Amino acid sequence: MITNTIWKYKIDSFDCKIEMPEGAKILSLQIQGGVPCIWVRVNPDKPIEIRRFITHVTGSSEDIDPYSRYIGTYQIKWFVGHVFEFPIIEKL
Repeated sequence: MITNTIWKYKIDSFDCKIEMPEGAKILSLQIQGGVPCIWVRVNPDKPIEIRRFITHVTGSSEDIDPYSRYIGTYQIKWFVGHVFEFPIIEKL
């Protein structure tokens, strides 16, 4: 029985929903192979929940939810994305 391990998830859209074990803790946001990814400490024995991540572009006129949590910033060539976790979590 594993109590904690690290999993990687791709941030593959500006509005990304990811299934991960309940209570997972985000450790890092980086680019791997040209794709933004988050590394997360998880307990794989926990029930699965859906978490939502929104990428905002520098200078965009989009409103940033004041309750969202900043995860990190990434750059791919000229593009700069700022990833926030939206506060709503869906249980499966």
